[in-house]
Amino acid sequence: MATTDEIMTALGEAVFAAQGFEMNVGSLLLFLTVEAGDPAQFQNPDGDRDEAAVRAFLEQVDRLTLGQLKGKLEALGALDEETISQISLLNEKRKRLIHYFVADYVDCMDTVEGRQSVLEELKGINATLTEAWHNLQAFLAEKALEHRARQ
Repeated sequence: MATTDEIMTALGEAVFAAQGFEMNVGSLLLFLTVEAGDPAQFQNPDGDRDEAAVRAFLEQVDRLTLGQLKGKLEALGALDEETISQISLLNEKRKRLIHYFVADYVDCMDTVEGRQSVLEELKGINATLTEAWHNLQAFLAEKALEHRARQ
């Protein structure tokens, strides 16, 4: 029998996984932008790293929503269509979780069966987002190693 405490814990875990995934999509955008971009974008006229330009770019990426991050990644053309589509699907799950989940399930909390249904739904969302988050971390690590090997 699912308790309200278990549901709140599961909700917190799912939100954490959603935010972890979103942060890694931002990291992916940063990596691929630098990898595909003009090195002069982050250099001052002397050829040294322009810290202000780097900070401004990091702050800009940090303010983007997951949908905006996906759009920027799509515009770079560095990811295949299947990966972009997967980010879109995961963004829909994240949006549903963050913006609609409580409203959609609040009435279910009054019954044992309803609470169990809510808990199972949250565990499924958490599993999907956590897997995507960890897969993205592995992808980023692999790309970073490839980049380092080319240096």
